[in-house]
Amino acid sequence: MSKVSVIIPVYNTERHLEKCINSLLAQTLKDIEIILINDCSTDKSLDILTKYQQRYPSKIKVISTKENKGPACARNLGLDIASGEYIGFVDSDDYVTNDFYEKLVTACETTNSQIARTNIKLVCGKIELTSLGRKCLCDHNTIINPKEHPRYLVTENPGCTNKLFKKSLIGNNRFPEQIKWEDYPFTIPLIVSANQIAIVPEKNYYYQLHLNSTTCKDARKLNKNLLDIFTCSDIVGEECITDEANDNIKYQIRYIQMQNCIQRLKEISNAPIPLPEKRELITLFSALIETKYGNWQNHELYKEQKEKSRVHNARMLLVENLLLDDLDTPKSENKLKQKIKTKLEENTKK
Repeated sequence: MSKVSVIIPVYNTERHLEKCINSLLAQTLKDIEIILINDCSTDKSLDILTKYQQRYPSKIKVISTKENKGPACARNLGLDIASGEYIGFVDSDDYVTNDFYEKLVTACETTNSQIARTNIKLVCGKIELTSLGRKCLCDHNTIINPKEHPRYLVTENPGCTNKLFKKSLIGNNRFPEQIKWEDYPFTIPLIVSANQIAIVPEKNYYYQLHLNSTTCKDARKLNKNLLDIFTCSDIVGEECITDEANDNIKYQIRYIQMQNCIQRLKEISNAPIPLPEKRELITLFSALIETKYGNWQNHELYKEQKEKSRVHNARMLLVENLLLDDLDTPKSENKLKQKIKTKLEENTKK
């Protein structure tokens, strides 16, 4: 058994892969296994993985999938063979500081926490863009009990890569496959079920923005899988809004469901599609959010987040100004989804 198992899905990231692996091999915590899952890459990624496995056979494991199924499937394969007491996840085009896992493990063990989290540094080449990302309200804490903190859940990044999880907490939980934003319904229920969260208030995870990254690709086109976010939010609701959950958890989870769908409205506003199509799609998507989760524009947490971030406020004002007041939108969830699906198919074929 290793102290930490790090799981890295790999798909066509040959330009960034060595930097990622080297940052893990350089960890000050030596008791670590690195599990790399090649998800049918068509570039030289597998050659790079094979080279590292041959060089570090006791530390690196390489798995190759038979067909490309995406990061959720790859991470699940890694979870099935991970031997570590703790589990970490890194994207293959990102990298971490040399003391990343030592600090996270120490934070967990000194506070008896089941999860540790750190901050993300958003970089594009040598330029830092962290201010554009989400700021978590926890930097002055050593530990946080998510069941009691009134704002932690709604400000925490729902991704899995800036966190370390006790393997016993994960248990048989797995990433939902064949949908986008799969780490959101994996991570949030684990946070809710954890005894507490240990805080490492530094920026130890480097999230790279580059032209071929998923984030940048999504920003340049209309994502045909936008409706997946509602599937993710429904999973989070089913897992977290239970009879045992307290009112604070229920309140934050209901807003998280809404909040993550609102993020997709910003994507639609940036999509390179004709303005009339964009306005109609945003209006339909907004109506679906309201039908499922309530009036997002009047929610106190939505207003609060706009007040605290000028960037978020500017982007949401654009979205609000694109909404149509006179569009006759269906009242049922299924009809709204079908209309949105049709619009997405029409506009992603162009």
